[in-house]
Amino acid sequence: MSNYKSEIKQLERPYFSTISIQELIRPLLGSGISQVTDIGCGVGAQTMYLASKFPQTKFIGTDYNSEKIRLANDLARRQGIKNVSFRLNDILEQSIPQHAEINSGVISIHTLCCFRNFEPFFESILNLNPDWIVINSLFWEGDLDVLVHIRDDESGYADDNPDGDFNIFSTSKLKRYLESNGYSTSFVPFYPPEPILGPGPGKRGTYTMNTELHPRTQFSGPVHLPWSFLRAIKS
Repeated sequence: MSNYKSEIKQLERPYFSTISIQELIRPLLGSGISQVTDIGCGVGAQTMYLASKFPQTKFIGTDYNSEKIRLANDLARRQGIKNVSFRLNDILEQSIPQHAEINSGVISIHTLCCFRNFEPFFESILNLNPDWIVINSLFWEGDLDVLVHIRDDESGYADDNPDGDFNIFSTSKLKRYLESNGYSTSFVPFYPPEPILGPGPGKRGTYTMNTELHPRTQFSGPVHLPWSFLRAIKS
C-alpha cells in the first residue's frame, strides 16, 4: 500500500483536478439513475471521493493494474462507500462492459496522456455509447500531437512504459474525431486555484510558475503541462 501513498491521500485531500471534475459532471448527472465509469482509476481514491459527493450515482472504476483494483475494492469496503465498485479492465485489450442505465457518463483523470495515440482510448469509450464524456488530460490548441516520455532513474521506467508518458494531444484533431462520432466537444483549460510548490529542484512532480500564459502555469521538471478538461456531449 505504501507504493500508492500519493494516490491514496486523495481520500482526505483530493487533487484540484478531482475537485474541478466534480463540478463539471454535476450538471450532467441529471435527476434520474446515473452511472459513471472512471477509466484509469488507479487505486480508486478519486473515484471514491466523487462517489461520496454523489451518493445517488453508481460509480465504476476500471484499471489494467490488478494490484490497484484489489486495493481499490478493499479501500472502498473500509470507507463504507456503497455506490462504487472496481473492475480489472485493459481498454487496449478488451471492451469495457456495457450497462443499461438511464444516464451514463465516462470520466478519466490523468490517463489519456499515457497513450501515444488517442483513437484506441476513445474507441473503447465510444463502445459504451455514453451520454457524455469528461476527461482531464494534456491538450494543445494546434493541429499536432506531442509525445513526451520521462526518463526517471528513481522510477526506472523503460522507454516503452506508458506510466512515464506525458503526451499532449491536439484539440482540433480530437474535436473533429469526436464530432464525427456524434459528440459536441469543448475544452476548458485547468489551472490550480493556488500555487503548487512541487517536490523541489531536479525532482519529478507538478509545480506552478508565473508565466505569460498564466500566473499558475503547471510544469513537471522541465516539461510544461497544459492540463485541460475535454467535455463531450452526445449530440
